[in-house]
Amino acid sequence: MPTVGIQFLPKLIQEYSSSFPENRIRILDHSSTGVANAVLQREAEFGINIAGPHHSELESVPLLEDNFTFVCRDDHPFANRREIAWKQLDKHPLILLGQFSGNRALLDQAFGMENLQLQSVYEVQRVSTALGLVAEGAGAAVLPQLAMQRDAYPRIRVIQLSQPRVARTLVLLSRKNAIFSPAAAALYDLIRKAGKVAHTKRTGKSSSSM
Repeated sequence: MPTVGIQFLPKLIQEYSSSFPENRIRILDHSSTGVANAVLQREAEFGINIAGPHHSELESVPLLEDNFTFVCRDDHPFANRREIAWKQLDKHPLILLGQFSGNRALLDQAFGMENLQLQSVYEVQRVSTALGLVAEGAGAAVLPQLAMQRDAYPRIRVIQLSQPRVARTLVLLSRKNAIFSPAAAALYDLIRKAGKVAHTKRTGKSSSSM
């Protein structure tokens, strides 16, 4: 997914390229549905996707959790807060991800749990579009933390959302019983290991499911 290519994936690609300088990588930055289809149709050997129901021919391995955060400009009333509750967003117009985004179902679930009626000023399909609108002062947004590119938007502030904490689980998706090419297998193992390290740093515990 595009957000994975902002923070998580670039360092791993660089590390992989240092170890295997002759190998070439083709990255298909699709929506969550597109990722699953690309793996299923053998356009990709594996993918990184949001956890959830998948085709019966696919299997997934947990990778890491990515919290949803409140993103605003430095002149927003919440700009200096470190943490806010979902209910505090009630009267603040938001830029929301649309129905074609794999993140929207998770957000709708959170809204339902808290009985929220959030105001949507704009609806977009890409996180990058939401960030551009926030940077220009068009509104604030609820976005995955991995979407934040460090120093790309100096005026943007990222604030933790709580009560409840809502996160998406990212998984490595592949075809059942797939035999990876040696090049893909090395990258798959590198990404899986990085996810395990990220999980341990966030929770202080290792996970046997990874």
